Amino acid sequence: MKPFSSDAGIPVLTEVIAATTRPVAPSGQPPVPSADRPPDLNGVPASPLSRDEFNRVADMVLERILTQLQTRFDTLLGDRLEDHLSDRLHAIAANLAMEIRHDVRHELEAMIAATRAKNSNDPNFINE
Repeated sequence: MKPFSSDAGIPVLTEVIAATTRPVAPSGQPPVPSADRPPDLNGVPASPLSRDEFNRVADMVLERILTQLQTRFDTLLGDRLEDHLSDRLHAIAANLAMEIRHDVRHELEAMIAATRAKNSNDPNFINE
């Protein structure tokens, strides 16, 4: 059983790059050098891939990794923004509702006062 890891969704190299079949030189014989293959670096054998193949595979791996990271980043950022904006929007809506109630009450009181003043001399007007 594998231990829990936060990187559980990240594929391993063997999942990213499909195994390719290439002819292998018989054991004991060094591989034939090619001008388009990368040179040996500090005794490390050169890659069996040509430069173009290596660059293509590297670009493919980079693209897959960036796509996976972008998806995770979008999800994480979306969740955090949703939580943050939800709280903010709730507070803004509550403040707007309070301001609207205040403004409506103020306007109604002003209308009632104006109506009372206008009809104060009318004996049929109920002034309560």
